[in-house]
Amino acid sequence: MLKNYLKIAVRNLSRRRGYAAINIAGLALGLACCLLIGLYVQHELNYDQFHTEADEIYRLIVDTETQTVATTGASFRPFMEEDFPEIESMVRITTETGLLSHTDPVTQTTRRFEEEAYCADANFFEFFDFPLLRGDPATVLQERNSIVLSETLARKYFGDADPIGKLMMVDNDPDQMVTVTGIMEQIPTTSHLQFDVVVPYNLYLARYGAPPDVYSFYWPVSWTYLRVGDEAEAQRIEAALPDFSSRHREASAAEGNRPRLESVTDVHLYSEANYGPEATGAIATVYLFSTIALFILLLACINFMNLSTARSAERAREVGVRKSIGAQRGQLMGQFLSESILLSLAGLTVAVVLAEVMLPFFNQLSGKELTLRYTGNGVFWVSVLGAVLLTGLLAGSYPAFVLSRFRPAIVLKGAVRGRAGGLSLRRALVVTQFTISIALVTCALLVYQQLQYMQNARLGFDDTQIVALPFPGNDYGNSGEAYEVLKQELVALSNVIEVTSGVSRPGLGYGVGYNVEVDGAASDEQGLNQAFVQGVDYGFFDLLGLEPLAGRVLDEAYGTDEGTVRQISIRGGASVTNRHEDRGFVINETLARQAGWSPQEALGKSLRFYISENGIFYQDYWGEVVGVVPDIHQTSLRNTIEPLAYMASRSPANYYLAQNYTLVKVRPGQAMATMDALENVWDQVVLDEPFQATFLDEALDAQYREERRLGQILGSFTVLAILIACLGLLGLAAFTAEQRTKEIGVRKVLGATSGSIVALLSRELVLLVALAGLVAAPIAYLSMERWLTAFAYRIDPNPLIFLGAAAVALLVALATVSSQTFRAATTDPAKALRYE
Repeated sequence: MLKNYLKIAVRNLSRRRGYAAINIAGLALGLACCLLIGLYVQHELNYDQFHTEADEIYRLIVDTETQTVATTGASFRPFMEEDFPEIESMVRITTETGLLSHTDPVTQTTRRFEEEAYCADANFFEFFDFPLLRGDPATVLQERNSIVLSETLARKYFGDADPIGKLMMVDNDPDQMVTVTGIMEQIPTTSHLQFDVVVPYNLYLARYGAPPDVYSFYWPVSWTYLRVGDEAEAQRIEAALPDFSSRHREASAAEGNRPRLESVTDVHLYSEANYGPEATGAIATVYLFSTIALFILLLACINFMNLSTARSAERAREVGVRKSIGAQRGQLMGQFLSESILLSLAGLTVAVVLAEVMLPFFNQLSGKELTLRYTGNGVFWVSVLGAVLLTGLLAGSYPAFVLSRFRPAIVLKGAVRGRAGGLSLRRALVVTQFTISIALVTCALLVYQQLQYMQNARLGFDDTQIVALPFPGNDYGNSGEAYEVLKQELVALSNVIEVTSGVSRPGLGYGVGYNVEVDGAASDEQGLNQAFVQGVDYGFFDLLGLEPLAGRVLDEAYGTDEGTVRQISIRGGASVTNRHEDRGFVINETLARQAGWSPQEALGKSLRFYISENGIFYQDYWGEVVGVVPDIHQTSLRNTIEPLAYMASRSPANYYLAQNYTLVKVRPGQAMATMDALENVWDQVVLDEPFQATFLDEALDAQYREERRLGQILGSFTVLAILIACLGLLGLAAFTAEQRTKEIGVRKVLGATSGSIVALLSRELVLLVALAGLVAAPIAYLSMERWLTAFAYRIDPNPLIFLGAAAVALLVALATVSSQTFRAATTDPAKALRYE
């Protein structure tokens, strides 16, 4: 029976090659899109699932007054292990750039590591399932002078030689050597932790002169992970964390820093925590792409159903003849479904080829390295096959369940021709197709418009011709001499206008948040709980083109902005901390407004910015406001502007605060020559670190990479969706013109012009697309309004966008059917009247 079904199906499809080609092409495009999106969704949903019992691993995150952060201090691990015996294990990770260096045995040249090192507790490789090619997970990080490299990095620095036992230096100090004790396999791309180097946590502590048993909830800044038995235990621990904080931390710190747990499998898609690993995704994007895949597949199904209903009269005769000779309804249903499933399978075959061809382009757009694996990915292919069969069943549902129930006597009399139900269904399906297409076009246009708005928005400062250099030796207190030499050499270059430095690059981060006191008292009642503080060098404001609204900017000529430093005894005199006093602060408009001041009123106000806990002041700066500058967007336009204060990065006795970037303003033109000159100076002054310069405007543009990718992917799939819809429309137009051939002949004999015939055949299409535009507008508006809420600074959707999307769809639709309508309109009436 099945063999006969397939044989008849092949004959029917070969008889209608154009119909079959349009359906297979539409299905293939739809399925190819679904394959690509399915690979993307599978990749995103599989993040961190490779760890054994991944559902038992959690990351500790903290809700502060202004944001959620993924960083904690070192004390969380020992105190939590003591207070929560149900915790099976914990591990801390911090990062350090430029920590290690290696001397090439052949050239005897020393190279500092370009790669960021993970500094982790000794149980790191037992806690996580990052496989080792060499070394024992239980002991590979036990010794403080050990180091584990990835296979790629080991080959980069040691070539084909056996790396185990090889030595590397810490801070270019021959007295501080580490030994390679392990080699890692390539870290899976579905891990939110991406690294090539791991050293012991205690090595990091020793580098700063700290003991292994650091008891601080503030430093060192680490990512803390824990493993528990089940979700119920995790919930109990999380519920007890507020009480844990109140027992071990002073009241203000416990209240302003509320820890909670986050499943490791949620980090990539669901986490909103800042200062975590950069490999972040968004579940909203997964939902969006999945919805697009379903819509595109629906478009392909609609094509099939449209052509099936259009051919209902022709197939109805077949139904009548077969029923009259004894065929049962079930047999006819099986026949129609067999044809549909055969088409779907043919479409799948073509779709796999298309997906392989399109995959490199899709990887480039998405920033992923996806592959279409045919083995070892059974769940994916079973899902694909299920989708194909479902598509076949859905697409063949109308002929199977409607045509098969026609009565032979009525059908053979021709009474089915022009059946209103089929016509109404076709119209509804065309409206559905173009509703989806217009909604996708609208969303793509709005994403593009928002992206253009962000890229072209005024950030409040001049970001052109500024080169940012990651600062050498950016530790507190020990970078002044190196910076001064570098600055002096850079300023001497003919193409350099200004050189300064800062904690972060303008527009790319605030730095550290501080508690605030105003005139010696906490300012909670004024709405100013916390503010960000940045240490900058003189010339910073001139480089960015910032003019003060009141007062002045930081200026070396005054000699007072650096203030004084004195040491304060803590813990009964066992330790001391630095208090920076009499400093000059320049604040932004937002800080002044939240403190309740106008720019002029802010001048001379006393401010204190500090970070302290349990009697320890980690940072403590006292001074007064010397100037107020306009607000600038210190992060992307997704975020609101925060209160910010600037202070001189210098202190007395040539003590420098942390400086992460040297900023160089260069003259326009000859960019490559200027960069070569900067690199030459860098190589002469900074002997062992790589030159990693970036133009500030390019770095600012790069922070919208995800939005750009979203727009490109959405635009690409929108084009494919329109193409699929037009394929169906082309087939439908051809069939409609064929069905109305005799009518067209009669009209032309009676004097109708070709133009009037074209208008007649196109009128209904225009009305259907207009209706689709009306339906698509609120759908697209609501969808994009929700997406736009993620941006603090955003566009307001313009009604012209919705009209433009509908116009685009209408023009494309008219262009698609024009060839068929024009051919029908110019047919010789004599031939038309002889039709059939």
